Amino acid sequence: MTIITISGRQGAGKTDIGKKLAKILNYENVSIGDLKGELAKDMSLTIDELNEIGKKEDWIHKKFDEKTISIGKTRDNFLIEAWLGYHFIPHSFKIFLEVKEEVAVKRIFKDQRDDEKKCKTEKEMKEMLNKRLKVTGDQFKKYYGINFLDKSNYDLIIDTTNLTKEQVIGIILKKLPKEKMNNIFSKKSSPKKKEERKEIIEVDFREKNSLVPSELIKQNLMVEFKELKVADYIVKGVAIERKTARDFFASLFNKRIFTQLENLKQYEKKLLIIEGELEKENHLHKNALRGLLLSIGLNYNIPIILTND
Repeated sequence: MTIITISGRQGAGKTDIGKKLAKILNYENVSIGDLKGELAKDMSLTIDELNEIGKKEDWIHKKFDEKTISIGKTRDNFLIEAWLGYHFIPHSFKIFLEVKEEVAVKRIFKDQRDDEKKCKTEKEMKEMLNKRLKVTGDQFKKYYGINFLDKSNYDLIIDTTNLTKEQVIGIILKKLPKEKMNNIFSKKSSPKKKEERKEIIEVDFREKNSLVPSELIKQNLMVEFKELKVADYIVKGVAIERKTARDFFASLFNKRIFTQLENLKQYEKKLLIIEGELEKENHLHKNALRGLLLSIGLNYNIPIILTND
């Protein structure tokens, strides 16, 4: 059984990261926060008003807690984003997402939910979040005698303050215990299908934080991480250098890319993949950019593939 629970501070990205991670792993995604929001809407209340009722009446807590315990006992291969998910499903892989308060306030103020009270200023948002955290924390201590902010409760703690969602997901995939990773990417298949998994894709270990390896594994391909002196990926003898649009320009201006392209020459077959829209980076005139890409193709004999993501 493989279950992942995600808890953390407000604004740390729990919901978005949970949904994306569940999609990558082909897991069912369960969000108690969303269920509570739906209940509040049905009752024509905000989440804060629902929490106020919870101060005096414990049926709200019991309703969602019983649901969490139930799915923890009856379902497999799912991810749940809930403050107390770790407590009610103790056999799960428990993740806590941290974030600095000022960053959390800006994130939530910028993308306010429909089922929450609207704040006009970041100061007002900060006060509301602090009140909500105190109210909820006091309730947890009153009903369960626990502090969900206690980091000793968790298997993995990640500060998302200066990380993108993709970087956080990459860290989680890297840190999941090996036995859980085997369960995640294994599929019930016949011996014939197992024999079909022959091709090994060599991946530079620095690509672990990228989502590409997890996508390859989902496609039933064998991935082997190692330190590659040249290229990021090697597939059937083809050396592949992968760059985001931003990294492409950064390596261009510090001239690192020319060394990398020169090193790729040792492979008969090679490929350069650039992710993102180069013109939006706005570092070169579009004609100069076209000339640069053409010269790479001709001078280094390297085909280029441009992708959106």
